[in-house]
Amino acid sequence: MKDFITKSYLHFDYRTRYNSVKDYVEDPKRIVKHGFFPFIHKKKVLVKYKVNDAGSRPVKIKPRELYRASHLDSCIYRYYADCLNKDYEKVAKIRGIDDNVVAYRVGKGKSNIDYAAEAIDFIKRSNDGCYIFLGDFEKFFDTLDHEYLKCKLKEVLSMSTLDEDWFKIFKTITSFSWVEQKDLNDLFGSEKEQYKNGLKSYFDTWEEFRNFKADGHVCKNTNSFGIPQGTPISALLSNIYMIDFDDWLNKLSSKYGGKYLRYADDFILILPFSTSSKDIFLEIVREILQYASEVTKLKIERNKTEKYLFTNDSVYLFESNKNSTSSLVKSKLDYLGFVFDGSQVKMRQKSVSKFYRNADKAIRAAREKSRIKKSSYLIGKRHIYRYFFDVGVRDSKGSKFGNFISYARRCQKKFDQISPLTENLMMEQIKNRRKKLLKKMYKN
Repeated sequence: MKDFITKSYLHFDYRTRYNSVKDYVEDPKRIVKHGFFPFIHKKKVLVKYKVNDAGSRPVKIKPRELYRASHLDSCIYRYYADCLNKDYEKVAKIRGIDDNVVAYRVGKGKSNIDYAAEAIDFIKRSNDGCYIFLGDFEKFFDTLDHEYLKCKLKEVLSMSTLDEDWFKIFKTITSFSWVEQKDLNDLFGSEKEQYKNGLKSYFDTWEEFRNFKADGHVCKNTNSFGIPQGTPISALLSNIYMIDFDDWLNKLSSKYGGKYLRYADDFILILPFSTSSKDIFLEIVREILQYASEVTKLKIERNKTEKYLFTNDSVYLFESNKNSTSSLVKSKLDYLGFVFDGSQVKMRQKSVSKFYRNADKAIRAAREKSRIKKSSYLIGKRHIYRYFFDVGVRDSKGSKFGNFISYARRCQKKFDQISPLTENLMMEQIKNRRKKLLKKMYKN
């Protein structure tokens, strides 16, 4: 595995370079005896927006329970994930789901842009129209069943019983322990203060950590389900967990000439009118809910599922009791960061708004700093140009840097290539950006 340096987050040990621990990490006997630190847990709230013709934007809150592994433990998980990924990729190809599972795939050379464009292009090319089902697994990582995961892991590794080192990895991911970030903040100050004070590790010795642990700060997962999200191996394990579901639904969609894609806990199923019917579509949706519950032991809440139909270059909310499009409600498909109304594709408006909001914040901060220091020049102008102007796509040496503008250009280019039948308006969404930002920078 290639050398790397662990990320600069605070934990119970210090940042490390992989090559300096390589011999230890790649020795199964040492891993069996290795004492893993607890994860550090914090909650991140993800806000998802739904779009409709009326312009209202109901919000769907998705809390993410994120867990950080210590630096050495992270190296171990990353090495084992690298080994496991090779086996998973082989199985994915053999079972025909290589193009259906689109998240956490190393070396595929594709991103959410490619997959969103492929799905929307498939919909657009459904000449007679199609049915669309969006599903969302509830508390995905938090509800993965341990025994089922173990069974799938053994299957991918071609082991009748997990080797001792693999069993150790499995146990630390299922019977995991953690410390709340809040408890650490109570002792060491806010995370901002910790970095400002130059803290490199929460503890210098094992004894300090043991005293902290003795005070009751360490929690443990005693459930028979749930794995920590955020470790270098968790995402891959979730894909392994879903192998049978992906295989089953891919075969089912192929039977009707449809398309199935899954991105982590979100998936999309598209069935053309020409090979299916309303009754078939509803029956398949029912089967999906049943299969998820009975086989994978996961829950897809009905109020988190969305059903649409596409016809006559428009997207409608699917209603089983209505047969005429004249009585249906027009809608928009929001998928992997893009919004499709049947003809046009745009980036989510919240992404564009965030770009301008961040630019405005940076400009106001620069103007205030310049005012305080009585500078005739705008202090921080280089930062503003790098992140919010076209010149920021490359640094002063000509190397690629990238910002939201380069992302929008990439989206535009990909959609124009992959989905040429749709009107792709990514660059149109940020037109006149230079004029707008310069006006804010140099207004009196």
